[in-house]
Amino acid sequence: MGAACARTGETRGAAKIEMDRAYFSRFLGVAFTPEFEREAVKILTLLDCTVENHGEKLSVTPPGYRRDLGLREDLAEEIARSIGYDKIPSTVPVLTTQPWPMAGDAASVRLGLIEAARDALARTGLQEAVNFAFTGKKWLSELGFVSSAPVVNPLSEEHEMLVPSLVPGLVRNALDNWRLHFGSDVPSIRLFELRPTFHSKGAVASSGEMETGVEERWKVAFALSGPRLAGGLKRDLGELDFSDVKGVVESFFALAGLRGIRILPASQARNKEDPVLKLLHPGWSAEVLAGNAVAGYFGLLHPGTARGIKARAPLWIGEFDWDAISKLMPKAGEVRKFKAWPALPPMERDFALVVKKEITADKIIQGALKAGKPLAKVAKVFDIYNGPPVPEGMTSVAVRVIFFDEGRSLQDQETEAAGSRIVDLWKKELGAELRS
Repeated sequence: MGAACARTGETRGAAKIEMDRAYFSRFLGVAFTPEFEREAVKILTLLDCTVENHGEKLSVTPPGYRRDLGLREDLAEEIARSIGYDKIPSTVPVLTTQPWPMAGDAASVRLGLIEAARDALARTGLQEAVNFAFTGKKWLSELGFVSSAPVVNPLSEEHEMLVPSLVPGLVRNALDNWRLHFGSDVPSIRLFELRPTFHSKGAVASSGEMETGVEERWKVAFALSGPRLAGGLKRDLGELDFSDVKGVVESFFALAGLRGIRILPASQARNKEDPVLKLLHPGWSAEVLAGNAVAGYFGLLHPGTARGIKARAPLWIGEFDWDAISKLMPKAGEVRKFKAWPALPPMERDFALVVKKEITADKIIQGALKAGKPLAKVAKVFDIYNGPPVPEGMTSVAVRVIFFDEGRSLQDQETEAAGSRIVDLWKKELGAELRS
C-alpha cells in the first residue's frame, strides 16, 4: 500500500493572489486600519499563507493543500469567518453596475421580456418545466413532428434530435406525472416552458466551423390536465374544459401586458399543416393572432393521439411563437400612460341572440363595436346557452355592450339608436335573431 501526504505550508507552485486595501474595505464593509491589517495578516499566516506587503497591496500565496483559496474573495471570506461575522457591521451593498432590465441593449431588453413572461405564466398558476433540448426521433414521429436538426453524437436514441417544438417534452412530462401518480384520481397538471427550439437553415456546416446551420426559435408552450381546482371535495372539482384553458391563455396575455391578441376557431387557421395544429382536436382548438401574425395554437390533444400514447386524461396543450407575442409586450422601463376614469357614468345594454353554432364570439363582438361606434366602447359575451327552446344547431348568446362619452352624459335615445344599428348588423351579417 502507498500513502501520500503533504507538509504543512507546502505551496507546490500555488499562484499568488493580489489584494488591495480598498478592495478589503468594499467587500467586507470595514475600515482597513493598521490594527485590522495586522489581524488579517495574522489570520492568513495561521492559515499557512505567505503574505508579502507591497505598499497599497498585499500579495498572498495560499498553501498547496488549500485548493479552495484561489480568489481574493476566498481570502476575504476566511478573514471574516475567523474574525467573527458578528464583528462586521451590517451595511447595504452599493450597486456599482446598472440593473439589467434598464441597461437598454437588445439582450437586456429581451431578457427582461422573457422574465416578465415567466412571471406572468407563474401568476396564472402554472409551474415551469425544464426539459432537455434533445429528444428521440420515434417520439417525435408519434406526435407528428419532424426534426431537421439531428445530433451528431447523441447520448442515446432518446436524445438523437434537437427539439423542433416544446410540445413533445410537455406531453412526456404529463405521461410521467400520470405514471408516477398513486391513486385512482387524476393529478392536476399545470406546466409551461419558455425556451428555444431548433431548426435547420439548410446544409449543416462542418464540425470545424462555428456556424452549425441550425437556428434557434424561442417558443412558449403549456400543458394542462386534471381537475379545474386543485382542492375541495372530489364531486365539486370538475374537469378542465375549453373555457378554462382559454381563460388561462387570456390571463397570461393580460398579465404580460399584451395588446392586440385575438383568438379564433382553428377552422379559420391560415396554416392547416402546422404540426401543433394537426395534433389538436379540430372541434376544441383555436388559433391565436398577435396583430396580423399567427402566434400559435392551443386546444385539446387529439383523441387518436391520446389513445396512441395511452393518456390517462384529457390533455390541453398550446404553443406560441415568442417573437410574435413579445413584440406586443411593454418593454422593460417603458412608462405606461393611463387615462383617468370617465367622470360621467357609462350606459350598459344586454342583448340575447340566437345564432348558428359556427358563429364565433369574436365576430359578434367586432360587429357590435363596428356598428355602435363611436359610443360603443366595450362588448363582451357573458353567457351561452344550448338546449330547449333553442333550435338544434343554434346557440343562445348573451352580449353586454357598454356605451359612454368622455365629455358628456348620454341620452337614452342615443344608446337606443346605437343598439338598433348593432342588432341590424348582427341580423344582416351573422343571421342572428333576438331572443324574446
